[in-house]
Amino acid sequence: MEPTDAMRASLVFENKLLGNSRNGVVSEYPKLKNGELSKLETDINVLVEQAKQVFNHLQIQPLEVQPLWETGDLLAHPDLVCSSTLAPKAIVDITFCDYADSDRFNGWSDLQKIDTMQAVHHCYVHYLMFNEWVPFFFFIFFKNGGVKVVDTKITVQAIDNHKVMLDQFRKDIEKLDVNGIESSFSQCIRCPMNITCSQRVLAPKVEELVV
Repeated sequence: MEPTDAMRASLVFENKLLGNSRNGVVSEYPKLKNGELSKLETDINVLVEQAKQVFNHLQIQPLEVQPLWETGDLLAHPDLVCSSTLAPKAIVDITFCDYADSDRFNGWSDLQKIDTMQAVHHCYVHYLMFNEWVPFFFFIFFKNGGVKVVDTKITVQAIDNHKVMLDQFRKDIEKLDVNGIESSFSQCIRCPMNITCSQRVLAPKVEELVV
């Protein structure tokens, strides 16, 4: 499935900033007919250089770039594990936001409404694998050059709730007859495993109406 423009921008930004590609798939913009970069990619390149300055200021040193962690029936695929002035070791999620940081509709204005399942899941899987709790940070880079860093405090209650959710999901999966079922965006967006599932559908199917 082709990614949306916003998804492609985020993937290209992430690839260029981290110097790595998720699952070995490199996301890039096609060059113009004259061989030059498109304005979209030129703008992304400027933002990547600004993001690298932020990384340098925070003395970010990558420890793992887009690792794939597997333990039991759980997977986690974080963007970055690094050391920095923020913490000796932390998990970092890199997000490119196709809005200005001053836009109240950018999705990051109200932190109480942020979906933190990814943070909880990655920290939990990291603990299961390495017997170590580490902090989790969201790094949000906005299209106007603004940056927001969110130190996500994972509570014991959040971990306990996540364990309950995973246990319930396992029970539901055992009862599910998957024969003939085709995944859909509506199903996947509600699924508690949509963060790590390699078969998840990332965008709704476009239906055609002829009038």
